[in-house]
Amino acid sequence: MNVDPLVPLALGIHSGPGMFALLLGSGISKSAEVPTGWEVVEDLARKLAALQGEDPGGDPVGWYRGRAGGDPEYSELVEQLAPSPEERVRLLKGYFEPSEEDREEGRKVPSPAHRAVASLVAKGFVKVVVTTNFDQLIEQAIREAGATPAVIAGPESARGAMPLAHSGPTVIKVNGDYLSPDFKNTVQELESYEPAMDRLLDEVFDQYGLVVCGWSAKWDKALRTALERAQSRRFSTYWFHKGPLEPEAERLAAHRRAVPVGIPDADSSLTALADSVAALAEAADQRPQTTDLAVARLKKFLPDPAHRIRLHDLIDADTKAAISHAEGLEVTRHVPDPLERLRQTEERMDSYREVCAALLRLLVVGARFFDGESHDRLWAECADRLANYKMQLTNGDADKIGMQFCPALLALYSIALGSAAADRVEPIAYTLATVTLKRPPYPYDRQGETPIVVTLDFLPDAMFTQPSARTSFTAKSDYLLEVLHPAAADVIPESGRYEDIFDDAEYMLGLACTAQLPDLDWIAPVCRAMWRPRSEDSFPDSLVERHKDTLIEMGIFNNAEHLQEVRTRYNQQLREHRKRTLR
Repeated sequence: MNVDPLVPLALGIHSGPGMFALLLGSGISKSAEVPTGWEVVEDLARKLAALQGEDPGGDPVGWYRGRAGGDPEYSELVEQLAPSPEERVRLLKGYFEPSEEDREEGRKVPSPAHRAVASLVAKGFVKVVVTTNFDQLIEQAIREAGATPAVIAGPESARGAMPLAHSGPTVIKVNGDYLSPDFKNTVQELESYEPAMDRLLDEVFDQYGLVVCGWSAKWDKALRTALERAQSRRFSTYWFHKGPLEPEAERLAAHRRAVPVGIPDADSSLTALADSVAALAEAADQRPQTTDLAVARLKKFLPDPAHRIRLHDLIDADTKAAISHAEGLEVTRHVPDPLERLRQTEERMDSYREVCAALLRLLVVGARFFDGESHDRLWAECADRLANYKMQLTNGDADKIGMQFCPALLALYSIALGSAAADRVEPIAYTLATVTLKRPPYPYDRQGETPIVVTLDFLPDAMFTQPSARTSFTAKSDYLLEVLHPAAADVIPESGRYEDIFDDAEYMLGLACTAQLPDLDWIAPVCRAMWRPRSEDSFPDSLVERHKDTLIEMGIFNNAEHLQEVRTRYNQQLREHRKRTLR
């Protein structure tokens, strides 16, 4: 049976948000009637001839060669025609920025293709866009869709770029921006990129799937070379093409083992792709009525003490289901094949995620909306049971042992998210202060009771780097961010605010880890907030700072001096880890 290649592509983009990058050429700006870089150079050469009182005829490039002895270069032409920055802006505006007449007739404004790309980016399905275009229509469309992209348009911005896995939406303009002095346009200029841009492209082409559209591959030798360097085949490449591929594109498509996708034009095809992904997301968002009903009952029971037993039974039912599932999972002690081990790990993590989904939602909503101590005890009791159920494996493979604590870890984060969303730390502080592991397995056992917060260290980041996910230096943290987003959607619907609250909550948990186990040869878990600071000390500690008195009173920290010592130690660990990963 013949399957439209857009179908598996849409499924892949929907099931792995951020897994695919887009590589876009001038074809996506065709309907916007934006001139290509070479067309701009031809017109600039024509203007230069006119200023010198000469008629270049129909070949301004040939005229320039006859006068200068070589091909016209964009930077030289601009410098001759517009020496000052202000004059340069005025000169180039007419090529790339619309006049009132252009706007009325739909020229030089984002096309349907640009808006389809912007939709995928704004909804979080695509994070990285690589483009050879000089115009700013992609960035404009993304901003109009509600997202703010980082734009890398030259070697300086490429050198300062964070790893893409830890950045927000990013547009990489490999040939520069029309206002940039690094604008690359001639054959000679397109021969090579600066090392910083090459390193960035190596990261994209190795760690992401690729959707190519509107790019002929004919002129951009440096970009072709970057694609040829990438030997990874971990993710698919889809090559959109209208008509036969150029020989250069055909060779690259074969090198990437790309799936060819014949299209009528970029506008209709990218729009169809974005619509398909949106339809899949809408279908997936139809949450079971039973979970919605459970949340409604939770909100009804919590304010009324008369419903105390019903409230307990509501949480108890989902807690029992999660424990029953965890106890029934088979634990394979040794699997020699590493790929099979990873597959089994992924299946197990997905099963925990599925069986705990309703409970996590209840915990986030409960911790967010209600503020009685009896409620805090209820969330803590749930975490206690998930941390202390009868586990099958108590010695041997440390990763498999740690994996059994995944439900407890998910519950801990859910309570922390609800607390952070409410700006009230009592629910998570009560859990951290009162819940311990009664039978911590080797190698995590020690004299005395072990605080539940050490479960953050039981599951290493490597366990979350699955075959279907790209490499990340904070894979566990990134996984938890994704898994808990649906659970938090009732109280934190905005994606940007959710990430901020997640980072606040996770940083607080990291500090609690550092405080609880200062005597072990142990490093606190690395949280994704290590990528957030713009200066050496700007970690997300405002939640802790606002509630430090409560955290000290409830025993998470001994006193203000102890909190400061813990914070200094943890921040230093995050800084050192960040430096190591950026080497």
